Amino acid sequence: MIMHHNVRIGDDAILFQNVTIGNGGASIGDRVYIGAGAVILGRITIGNDVLIGANTVVNFDVPDNSTVVGVKGRVISKNQNNTSIEHLY
Repeated sequence: MIMHHNVRIGDDAILFQNVTIGNGGASIGDRVYIGAGAVILGRITIGNDVLIGANTVVNFDVPDNSTVVGVKGRVISKNQNNTSIEHLY
């Protein structure tokens, strides 16, 4: 894992192998799942209860309760019910 020194990670976050968080220091919320090989770039905010798929590149703010996938990351779903993602871990 490679991480910028200004990164802030919330409670109960799960980061898998080869995750890179750099270039400005991201703020990562609570209960965030970041898949293997994901890259998070820039001074961005990742909300609470977010899923980021394996090998996804994120360079934009991600709202709470969202799922982001793709080499150029895109939000594919947003859970409006505020349901926790705890069932994944």
